[in-house]
Amino acid sequence: MSNTTPKCLSFSESRKRCSASLAPPSDPQSRFDRWDHTIKKIDEHLTKNLNSDACQLNIVQLRRPRDNDANSRSALPLLQNDDYFSVLHAPGTQADVQRLCRFGSPYVFSTKSFREWVQEQKVAFNTGDAAGCKRFFERCVGVIHSLVLKIVVTSVEKNGKAKMEVAVDPKYIVTENLMVQHTHEEGDTLHFIKTDNAEVINSSTTNDDPGKKYEAMRALGMVAYEALMRGAGPPIKSFLPSTMITSEGTPRLLLCLDDYDEKQEKSEGNQEKAKRLRATANKQGRISAAMITASVPYPFCRFVVDLLGGECSDGLLFRSDSSFESFSDIIDDLNQMREDPEAFIHLSVKDQWRLAFGEKMHGRESELEILLEIASRVSGFKSNDALFEALAMLKSRKQQIAYVTGQAGAGKSRLVMETKKVLENQGWFFLSCKFERIIYSEPLSVVASAFDDFLQHCLGNRRHVQIRVHLDDLMQPEEIAALAKHVPSLLKYADHRTMKLHDNFEVNTEQMHYLFSQLLRALSASGHHPIALFFDDIQWADAASLDLLLALTNSSRESDLSAESSGKSKKPKVLFIGSYRENEVEDNPQLVKMMNELDSPKSVEATTIAVGGFDSDTLNKIVSKSLCLPLRRTRPLSETILHKTDGIVIHIIELIGRLTMEKILCHSLIKGWEWDSDIIESCPISDSVAELFSFKLKALSEDALEALQVCSIIGTQIDKRIIGFLQDYDGDHNVDMNAALKDASDLGLIETAGSPTVYKFAHDIISQAVFDSIPKDKQSQLLQKLAAALIKNATAANEIDLVIFLVADLINRIKSCHVNNMNDRVLYATMNSKAGKKALTIPDFHSAVRYSESAISFLGDSHWITHRDLMLSIYQTSVAALYSCSGSDQVVLNERINVVLNHASSLNEEFETRFVWIKLLSVTSTQTAIDECHNLLERLGEPVDTSNVSPSSGGAEIIRVRKLFMKEVRDITTMPQMMKGSKLKAMKVLSHLSFYYHLQRSMKNAITVTRMVEISMAQGCCDESPFAFAAFSGVITCSLHDIDSGCNLARTALKLLKSQAKVNRMLPGVVS
Repeated sequence: MSNTTPKCLSFSESRKRCSASLAPPSDPQSRFDRWDHTIKKIDEHLTKNLNSDACQLNIVQLRRPRDNDANSRSALPLLQNDDYFSVLHAPGTQADVQRLCRFGSPYVFSTKSFREWVQEQKVAFNTGDAAGCKRFFERCVGVIHSLVLKIVVTSVEKNGKAKMEVAVDPKYIVTENLMVQHTHEEGDTLHFIKTDNAEVINSSTTNDDPGKKYEAMRALGMVAYEALMRGAGPPIKSFLPSTMITSEGTPRLLLCLDDYDEKQEKSEGNQEKAKRLRATANKQGRISAAMITASVPYPFCRFVVDLLGGECSDGLLFRSDSSFESFSDIIDDLNQMREDPEAFIHLSVKDQWRLAFGEKMHGRESELEILLEIASRVSGFKSNDALFEALAMLKSRKQQIAYVTGQAGAGKSRLVMETKKVLENQGWFFLSCKFERIIYSEPLSVVASAFDDFLQHCLGNRRHVQIRVHLDDLMQPEEIAALAKHVPSLLKYADHRTMKLHDNFEVNTEQMHYLFSQLLRALSASGHHPIALFFDDIQWADAASLDLLLALTNSSRESDLSAESSGKSKKPKVLFIGSYRENEVEDNPQLVKMMNELDSPKSVEATTIAVGGFDSDTLNKIVSKSLCLPLRRTRPLSETILHKTDGIVIHIIELIGRLTMEKILCHSLIKGWEWDSDIIESCPISDSVAELFSFKLKALSEDALEALQVCSIIGTQIDKRIIGFLQDYDGDHNVDMNAALKDASDLGLIETAGSPTVYKFAHDIISQAVFDSIPKDKQSQLLQKLAAALIKNATAANEIDLVIFLVADLINRIKSCHVNNMNDRVLYATMNSKAGKKALTIPDFHSAVRYSESAISFLGDSHWITHRDLMLSIYQTSVAALYSCSGSDQVVLNERINVVLNHASSLNEEFETRFVWIKLLSVTSTQTAIDECHNLLERLGEPVDTSNVSPSSGGAEIIRVRKLFMKEVRDITTMPQMMKGSKLKAMKVLSHLSFYYHLQRSMKNAITVTRMVEISMAQGCCDESPFAFAAFSGVITCSLHDIDSGCNLARTALKLLKSQAKVNRMLPGVVS
């Protein structure tokens, strides 16, 4: 090799020789071809005149549009930027950077040697602030990442898996053979000056000789060390000098470790060689220390050491367990640093001192996509493809239901909440509610809370006005008033001047379902927003809520009367989402029944989305993110956690929390999180929920644990008002509940549920674990204390009615067999009686049955003597609830009826029960039911003689009552309310008697109806009066063929119905 400096052809000369005319042609294609031709000529001249072996850095970097880049071709005539060709030259040469060829190229860049770039960054680092230092290390990540992409190529194996192979001989991976190119698009990137077309290390070579791969890693580590240390050389032998003096006395560039003259090493004696190796090892141990001293972040120190094969290793044959094994791991490390530098470079995230799992959802992308696809069917597809949009419309006509199922703690609710974020950004309304294992709340209150919370949230914004307008269109003031008992926020949307509030609302189940469906339609109509209604943990839903959900999904329940009064109403766009635990569905037969009913109709499409445990890759991403450690470092820990938790989210969180509490997983100021995999592997974990959380509970004070146990008995969330009622539940041994719960909140066991007045367990599994920590023999005693405190303090505050369901459920968990005190038994029966009556008015017949039967269990036959009124009231409630509850035990119902009839001392006491008995008789014998109705009417003083009714006598009676009605000049809607009890009872019996005669197609039906009209005209209006007038209109039309009078009377009946201050239970009869 010549030691003389070669002649460097100047760029001006090259320009003269390679292009006589550089005027841009007008044709874009010709312009692009001329560009390629010019580049080729310049390349030929420079290659011919420059000796690259003698002067390695005399390199011309040519940059031009890619031949297959259509955008670049089209952009050429539009851009007039200068294109720069930079020449990097060795010291002493006279070559300089000059402009070539004024062509319109979008690629403007500059290049410099790697060491020049490092020196520039060093100046900026030394003179910059903390932010500037951070930017330096982030730029280092970028250039190292770009170099790795030049070193390896990706190939695809026969099994379809991608494989990375080394494409550059390790001897060329040195700082002197690198230059940094800066472009506006890509920033700083590293490129090789010379590679000699290095062959790719094929798979067979890689398998047989992994040393080549490790050699490339070690060389990359040397480059990374010098970049991060701002040009400082490493303190180990492996970092060889980049140049050496040859035997001829000339400097030579070293591109390979093998270029060292080994004569010096061979001439060493054994003693000198051992001394040198010991010094080398001592220096190797100082790699991390030297980098930390130079203010290099520890993640970079770890990165470089692992590239080199570990501290005090040769990086080839002997490598540490934590060193890199593949270039894919190297790229993963660098990608994490680029994507989240605060966590993986600077260790400056706010949660670096404690475990934090962040807000990002991992591993649920496919499930989220399915939910969003289902939502798109509801909201409607928009496509340029008419056929595709037509097919989508066919699916959108079906009512969409999504079931999200999985184990407890698998992340079902989190998946739906992520869906909520996307849907709300698309203009959806999202309503959600959550059921609890222990049902204490008022029936339907869980579903109603979803509407109430949403309406409360809309107050004060433009949605408030829109919703109010549609509520006025779709619902009457009295309907809003009836529904407001469950959804209090509705009162803020109603016109109080027309609102008629009464305490004696009587709304049956079907009417309540109708009102909720109208409310749902009003919400959807306000701005034409689709609605998502999320029922969380429906495996614990009560029967009344499941019936409501079934009714809401059934579009056929829309009332014709509402459509007539409000005009044509469109079907609301609603997506129903329900989550449940797959192993607890069979425990709720009502849920199974509901799901079967929803699966049967063709108008409903139900989709089940199974949410399982995380796989190893997803779990490793979560652990890596939470510990701020590279994926390769956390992989062994993630595999151990996966083995012990099956990938269930809540188990993962608590297991890691347990490891930190026991100092098995601990945090180091410099190195971050560290652990011993062997100890973790031997750490036992049980399927018991209580044991899973027992270690966190042990950290609680005695008062905090006791307060949590009280809360777990109440449910997964508890209002602070209830906490106030329970403050003195244990007599003199009082616990400051609020202070104790704050301690539990600091450990993440409990939190405020979106409201400062409500405490909520972080997960219902935690609530169950806390409850399981209460000794079995003390649970009954604790329940009695809590019930007593709640009854005493709520009664004193005149709020017992607000907490009656909570009181009753606490009592019923005690079981009557554990209550020996007779006064307590009477008190508990009284509370259940109140809860049963309130459940009937909601209505929730299943709960009413449960409360009344529980009340009966606390009392015996002797109480008919000492507490007769209480016993009679309980049995009457039981009869009403059992009759109204679908699927109830008919034998039990008949027994309860007989008890009431045997113990009743007057008609008033037995009327409701006897009336139920008549309705039961009508199922098997209509005539028997008719006879019993006549008997009851005689006892009420309103006998109806139907023994000698003929067409002529019946017609005469109809004409007589019609004349009586026509003489009445007052507005029928202004009639006073019927007040006399016997008349009210008679009207109820007559309405059923009319129905029974109608079934027999008897003229006696007309006689019954005329009597109802007469009583209404004389005594005033009652619930049955609109039905009486409507039925009388049908009689006039059919019997007398007086269509005009019949139509006028029918309109009067509808007008009277609408004027009622409550939703009339006779509405179906009036409309029919």
